[in-house]
Amino acid sequence: RISQWTYYIDHFTASQDTLTDSRYTTDAWSPFIKMIPNTKARDVVSYWPSVSTGYQTAIQQALSGQVSVSEALVNGQAEIDKALSAASSK
Repeated sequence: RISQWTYYIDHFTASQDTLTDSRYTTDAWSPFIKMIPNTKARDVVSYWPSVSTGYQTAIQQALSGQVSVSEALVNGQAEIDKALSAASSK
């Protein structure tokens, strides 16, 4: 079910329900609708919060001018690598 809240915040839900929802059958949504049959939910993995926090923090640091974009990319990748390394050593 696609909620009104989802629609009002322009959050696109890649689900079968979206294929027939009249709010998403406009030309603007067409490229996204065409992708739905090929989408797959991300696997649930224990390390995802660490990966997500790592790259989101790096992006925020770049956007706020705390670090350069290049530094943010390096820092974000280091956080992702750390999370993946910790997960693989378990």
